[in-house]
Amino acid sequence: MPFEEPSRITMPAIQSLLLVSPDMVGRLVNRVRASEKRELHIPAEAILPRGYAQYLLWVLEANSCQEPFDNRQKNQFREPSVCGQGNQELKEKQGAGIRSVYCRVAGQIETLEVNQQKCFDSVDLSAYPWNPQFNLNTSQVFYQLARERRLFAYIQESIYGTEEIMLC
Repeated sequence: MPFEEPSRITMPAIQSLLLVSPDMVGRLVNRVRASEKRELHIPAEAILPRGYAQYLLWVLEANSCQEPFDNRQKNQFREPSVCGQGNQELKEKQGAGIRSVYCRVAGQIETLEVNQQKCFDSVDLSAYPWNPQFNLNTSQVFYQLARERRLFAYIQESIYGTEEIMLC
């Protein structure tokens, strides 16, 4: 049996803080594979577990709420800052922060490419805070590759170099 070269999933936009993990990309691939349609509605916690979302919020807050994202994401997915708003309840602050994390993750998911073509035509977040979900419109190319049960590798680039992670 000949070796099948994996389809390469990348995030080409420069990200100073990468929120989307290889596990999250693997979950997305599995959801697309299992779908009968290109349009998916996935509970946000199925891709981004609440505990990990909380961790990302703490990381962002520890960085003094500096905006570490490129201009496209900042303009498209930026939520009102929760920094310096000591008058609000902590719960409200965390809720707004978690929503911001989900929105930023949606923005990064939208930049994913497979073999240098978009994985998703659109990515949106809805129904927040009750049962938040990612609404994904999968590109024809990505949908076809996933449905053919192709192998995927996630190529993660950082200041330390490039790492290839086999997904499935």
